[in-house]
Amino acid sequence: MTDLDTGTTVNVGRVRGGTEPNVVAGHAACDIDVRFAEDALGQAVEDALKALTSDDPEVTITLSGEIEKPSLARTPETRAMFARAAAINAGLGAPMAETRSGGGSDGNFTCAAGVPTLDGLGAIGNNWHSPQEHILVSPLARRMALLRGLILTYAGTRPTGDLS
Repeated sequence: MTDLDTGTTVNVGRVRGGTEPNVVAGHAACDIDVRFAEDALGQAVEDALKALTSDDPEVTITLSGEIEKPSLARTPETRAMFARAAAINAGLGAPMAETRSGGGSDGNFTCAAGVPTLDGLGAIGNNWHSPQEHILVSPLARRMALLRGLILTYAGTRPTGDLS
């Protein structure tokens, strides 16, 4: 069900079941993580998972859970906000690249509510959620200036053409 072209990933993470190594398992379970770029893609995966059946009449498949977060959609308003952020960042002497992540944040909910939303404006780093997770100190001041510029722009306290 994974389709990298659409940004859809389906990952069977934890798998568990049975009682003893030498006994045919009477039950098994797995945890499935689904990431998607558009809500319709997530719904299509959920529908496909709900439609799973077994060829063995003695085996049943039960799906529980649901999609917990909507997608972080690229709306025209969000694209305009990104262009503004890129302009501010360019004024600070650094390029800004748009990327996509399979993760989710509270921004997914604000975007679904119709609020233009940018995510990932915090610290720059790598190896998130691992013992090697780290941030780079040198870009912190620039990131703070970018956030300040966005806040001042959208709070309406300065003309949008002023990047200082």
